[in-house]
Amino acid sequence: CRHCFEDRPRCDTCGAPVGTQYWTRPDGRTLCDRCQSTAVSSPDQAHLLYEQVREGLTRTLGMALREPCQLKLVNRRQLHDLIEKSSLHSLDADSRGRCFGLFIREGHHRAIFVEYGLPQIVLLEVLAHEYAHAWQSENWRAGTPPEVQEGFAEWVSYKLLQAWGCNRRSERMLRRDDLYGAGLKLMLEWERESGTQGVFARATRA
Repeated sequence: CRHCFEDRPRCDTCGAPVGTQYWTRPDGRTLCDRCQSTAVSSPDQAHLLYEQVREGLTRTLGMALREPCQLKLVNRRQLHDLIEKSSLHSLDADSRGRCFGLFIREGHHRAIFVEYGLPQIVLLEVLAHEYAHAWQSENWRAGTPPEVQEGFAEWVSYKLLQAWGCNRRSERMLRRDDLYGAGLKLMLEWERESGTQGVFARATRA
């Protein structure tokens, strides 16, 4: 109803108004009952999903890392502190608030940081996106435009979700109107013009 839509707290993951039963995290996040039902807080479970993403991207897009990349679960404050020190600090507040993961490379050390407690489908989407950034760090030169860099990572995630039949989630990605949504639409336009390999080639040259 209008009252619930306007006055109820919002889920920090999906953005929907929460119902009479909802969940709170020690880091201040609020989760609706639906997001909580598949939330992944166990590192063991997260690593199993990370392995599924790695295998899926190798199989569907031929993407594999030459160097190991760790996965680390963090709370929202820790993630936002990392974002503030990264190139993503210049994003608008809404886009930063919708960042659930971050890839960081320092010398020979590579790691993907992801919020704990994300719903499983959201975690898979984020893992694929950040894995694409890890792949970029091994294969692209510095200075790639942000729209191409983030758009390619979104496209990789989109392609994996579609390969798994997660069409509702992948269609949701197309409704974003920020840097990520614009970048994804650009990659899909390139794919229509040049095919999957054309996306890799054009993004690498950008």
